[in-house]
Amino acid sequence: MWIFWCRFLKNALCAAISFGAFFSPNLWGASALEWKLVSPSAPNHAVRVGDVLELGLSGFDSNPLTIQSVRLPPGAQGFREQGWVLVSNAVPTVEGASIRIIPVRPSEPKGSVTLSSLEIVDAEGKVIGKTLPFSLAVQAPTESQEPPPDWMGPGGIEVPWATVIALGALVLVLVSAAAWGVFRWFRKRSKLAPGPPTVSAPPLSADAWALRELQLLEERRYIQLQEWKKFHYGLSDIFKGYLSRRFEFDAQKSTTEECVAYLSRLESSLPAGGCSRVQTVFDRMDQVKFTNLGTQSLEAQQVLDQVRQWIQESKGHHAL
Repeated sequence: MWIFWCRFLKNALCAAISFGAFFSPNLWGASALEWKLVSPSAPNHAVRVGDVLELGLSGFDSNPLTIQSVRLPPGAQGFREQGWVLVSNAVPTVEGASIRIIPVRPSEPKGSVTLSSLEIVDAEGKVIGKTLPFSLAVQAPTESQEPPPDWMGPGGIEVPWATVIALGALVLVLVSAAAWGVFRWFRKRSKLAPGPPTVSAPPLSADAWALRELQLLEERRYIQLQEWKKFHYGLSDIFKGYLSRRFEFDAQKSTTEECVAYLSRLESSLPAGGCSRVQTVFDRMDQVKFTNLGTQSLEAQQVLDQVRQWIQESKGHHAL
């Protein structure tokens, strides 16, 4: 009898191993691929906190156009905890795909900052490959720069958790009081005779709205006060709001690469050099938004003027 059970356990173990090998991702082309630093390409370039890096994949066995995105595997640390900010997800290339990331903390002496293995997925969310971990020595910011904080609040401002909880409670109380006041006001108003109908002002066009918002942003004097994050977050929201209204797509929830890819299909309705100018403006704003890198008043004013000029020039082009 014991010989029968030994043979049974042996056969079951072999069947389990065969079953696992059959459904292994490596069998279906999900081999581990290696990231290569595409930009900056200079071999002696010192990578610092805040640099925008482009990593490329090559050697992908399947059609690169099937790549939809990359994601962290279950249980892995978040990008921020690993020391990175993902600016744009997988963009298909001829050989594979590329991503744009920003290091947000320096590596230890003679050490490196490591990006963990990522899963490559297609449009259906199926894992079709994986990457090897990527490590890179990252230097600290210059003396004039401050290291990124451990926790970034709305607008990129460092906020303690106790302050966040207190502000959340205060907002809840204010919203409840406002809702009660509005309810009582409507009850009183329903008892009064209706007044004459009000005439609402005609809605603003996309360019008129954006130019007005840019003027209001300037009046807040963020540049003079050197509040770079508030300025660049506000400028980015205005420009993406304009693109959403003007070209009828959700630019607010799109990355820089997705915005440029969408606008490239509308090249005839854009100002001269439209896509490349949008890429340059958003790259500069992303560097300040996602890191603690400072800027100069002249540079901030130039970015504002470039956005205003792009909007004014696009007024003469008809959106498709």
